[in-house]
Amino acid sequence: MPVVVTEDRGETEVSEATLRDLLLRVASDSLIGVTRQQNEGEQKQRLHDVVDGTWTKMLPIATAAMMLREVVLKCSVCAYTSVHEGQVAQHTKQVREVGGQHVRARLTQILIGGREPALQCSGCGHPFAARKNQGQVHLTRAKDDSQRHQGAIEEVVMHRYALVEGPPRVLGTRPVMAAAAVRRVK
Repeated sequence: MPVVVTEDRGETEVSEATLRDLLLRVASDSLIGVTRQQNEGEQKQRLHDVVDGTWTKMLPIATAAMMLREVVLKCSVCAYTSVHEGQVAQHTKQVREVGGQHVRARLTQILIGGREPALQCSGCGHPFAARKNQGQVHLTRAKDDSQRHQGAIEEVVMHRYALVEGPPRVLGTRPVMAAAAVRRVK
């Protein structure tokens, strides 16, 4: 039997007739939510990715049902997700370290192959095309990401996909890292 998400974010099994009725209400805009279609006998459905706020392409119902059960571990301050234990803590540590490398970082001009001008980050040594703004975006992102990750970080255990837009179905949270000691740069 099909499973639908109720208004209180719970799940309930419904008959095929009830599901068709709900879908007709969705099609007539009397019910907000599910986007679903049927082509040549194959039913398809779109899912909402609650992490990045986008919708998937039309998926076969069996695939959509499998994806609705997908549980991820998400960083509480950014969109980083993983299905592996300990990866959110590793991510947080890495972002803080990269931020530390870029506290006083600047872009310096270099020549690639002795001919082409480029910019190089003094924090990590990464080269960038001189005519593009990639280097400045890199520095800004490293500093901003690090700043966001200085507070206490939690690992959010949640379902990644849902049938309707809305807040994620959170199954729990776990502390990953305490707030970082803030060092003043002179």
